[in-house]
Amino acid sequence: MYDTNKIRWGWVGLGFVTFTVLAGLAGQTDYEDAVREEQLYCNNVALYKQTRGEQGWPDYREVYNTMCVKNSEKNQNS
Repeated sequence: MYDTNKIRWGWVGLGFVTFTVLAGLAGQTDYEDAVREEQLYCNNVALYKQTRGEQGWPDYREVYNTMCVKNSEKNQNS
């Protein structure tokens, strides 16, 4: 007879591995989205400064000097 009360550990393990992989992929996608958003913000604020407000965005977050300029300096020194 088949015992329905036994846990099928193979399926539990497969479910755990699948969940872990999917969570990792979602986390990587979130990180990549955040990096793209930061780059877009920095590029548009730089454009705003270069065109004296004709194009781009003002530094409405007030983080351009700390986030964008320092990241740009790090990339140039690498």
